[in-house]
Amino acid sequence: MKIACLLLAAGRSTRMQGMNKLLLRVGETSLVKRTATEIAKVDLSEMIAVTGFEHDKIKKELKTSPFGIVYNENHMVGMHSSIRKGLEALKGDCDGFFVCLSDQPYFTSETLRTLIGAFEQSGSREKIFYPTFNGERGQPVLIGADFRLEILQHEDGDHGCTYLFEKYKDVALPVQVTTSLKDIDRPQDYQAYLENSNG
Repeated sequence: MKIACLLLAAGRSTRMQGMNKLLLRVGETSLVKRTATEIAKVDLSEMIAVTGFEHDKIKKELKTSPFGIVYNENHMVGMHSSIRKGLEALKGDCDGFFVCLSDQPYFTSETLRTLIGAFEQSGSREKIFYPTFNGERGQPVLIGADFRLEILQHEDGDHGCTYLFEKYKDVALPVQVTTSLKDIDRPQDYQAYLENSNG
């Protein structure tokens, strides 16, 4: 099955007290570049990164990645507008697509592979799979291509595709993964990551 990926990298980091969290250092690189590097380890049909806030800086971080870069001029409207922009940028057909966030410092390519395995086993373009870790659900999500038109027709807002989970509870399925799904929203989240990564 052909799986595409949308990497959302347009947010304003409003809770980071003036810092762009996607440019924070994690190990030897930036958070957004680390995420892109992990995604690129997986065999995907297309990879699109959607930028917005501080577009030039994010684009520079991704210049050596295999992602196509799309600027969302409406990123202030919220996350859904970036998902729409990414879907519109996909050139080829796909059976499903990931919606990945750029702010998860523990994210690994294995999470994508696990979700793809569940998706392929289902054999359906009418399913949604999301990861769980230690009982908590999170991102990224893998959405069957049959939902593409509904997403494109939905009004934009700041809650991504949560309406799909509410409307299609019977086909939105959890998949247990082995890596933390925590993200960075506030300075204390980044501090906790640094403390954890240093031992």
